[in-house]
Amino acid sequence: MQVYNQTDRRLHWLCQPIAKAGRSFAPPQDDDSHMNLYFDALGERLSGRWIPLDKERVLLTLKLHTLEFEWVNDDFQVMASCTSVGKTMAELEEALAAHAQTLGLNTEGFKAPLNYDMPTYPFAQEAIQTIEQEALQHWMHYRKLANDACTWVLGYWQILGDIRIWPHHFDTGIFVYPTDQMGVGFGWAMQDQMCTEPYFYMAGYPKQGIIDYGEVPDLTKGVWCIHDEWSGATLPCSTLEAAEDKGQTKDQVISEFLRTPLKWYLQTPL
Repeated sequence: MQVYNQTDRRLHWLCQPIAKAGRSFAPPQDDDSHMNLYFDALGERLSGRWIPLDKERVLLTLKLHTLEFEWVNDDFQVMASCTSVGKTMAELEEALAAHAQTLGLNTEGFKAPLNYDMPTYPFAQEAIQTIEQEALQHWMHYRKLANDACTWVLGYWQILGDIRIWPHHFDTGIFVYPTDQMGVGFGWAMQDQMCTEPYFYMAGYPKQGIIDYGEVPDLTKGVWCIHDEWSGATLPCSTLEAAEDKGQTKDQVISEFLRTPLKWYLQTPL
């Protein structure tokens, strides 16, 4: 997992200009969702939100295999591009701001800090380096799995939801209201203070009342993580990989994990 975690951190850092482009140029949303991203498994890239121009739209993307940033239009024709490799973050943002200006965008404030604190990454002040292709493939495998699992949850509840990567915590996830009173977040998170490895999570957020985690049902797969700051069901990456070694697919393990909290969060008394 060490290589995966390092790839997670580097891509987390590297995608921040896309969040800044969303903040500066995309139509603003009250929940800051104009700043979030999507992992495009077909295009093998990270994409931000569509940005309106006078006669068309543009999208800022990061091609994962080459770490090249591209501004593409509605037809996905490349309007401008630059590599990130060999540049510092300041140099990269300067190049992207220059692209934005040529597209007719007002870049005032584009390079300003975002409204959240990033982890202190030791490589943040260094020139951006390439990432090994095997590491990128491994990272994309799990992010595609996260996209798929989010689709399963939406399909189970028969509701619409937006599968996005939030640039602050860098989790692929959804937040939906399967009932009028209960909101539920589900997704795939990077290693953090809640779990020492990447993990799937599901947590409930009622509009009124507090969830009692004193008597939670047993999980077939995964563990309950119950803390003052956050509580929910979690499925660590090591559980996925260990089960796969025993002949189960990751899809099967995730499905087993999901079935209990999917029902419990809708039925638990507040």
